[in-house]
Amino acid sequence: MSKKIKKPDQWVYVIEKCKNHVKIGVSKDYTERINYLERTGGFRVSRYMALGPYQNGYEVESKILTQLKEFKIIGEWHLISYEDAVAVAQQVAQQVGDSSLIDIFDSDGLIELIDDLFPLKSSVINNEHFQDTSITGFVDEKGVLWFETDVCGIFSPEFYMGFLKAEELTRGGSCYEHK
Repeated sequence: MSKKIKKPDQWVYVIEKCKNHVKIGVSKDYTERINYLERTGGFRVSRYMALGPYQNGYEVESKILTQLKEFKIIGEWHLISYEDAVAVAQQVAQQVGDSSLIDIFDSDGLIELIDDLFPLKSSVINNEHFQDTSITGFVDEKGVLWFETDVCGIFSPEFYMGFLKAEELTRGGSCYEHK
């Protein structure tokens, strides 16, 4: 089974649109995300900082937002000074940000792995959710196997097998239809 390395690619950003109006977010391309926010939001970012990249950018963002919840005003915006928001973001990122490289399995290696994991491998590989998309797999820092596709995102093998079983039940007529 051949392996590849997955570099961290999730950047956590802090932007300020005007004094004390700050947003925290995650993006693989934070400059493009900031440009998009400016175009669609009708404002100019006055300052920004990007932290990362991380494997777990969404976890970092979530923990930052938890610490800033008392400052939340409208939508994704917080009423807090840019400097204070950056200080919280840096502290959280230092504590939980994961910038490590992780092993991933290429498509051929995944087929071999799926052969071993799933007795119904044809339903996994040939399922419509994997058509016209590539599948990768990786093992996280706790040794847990995850799959990722462009269409389905990240999911565990157990979740996917449960999903397939539920699909099988609904297609096979085992579920009652209400008329």
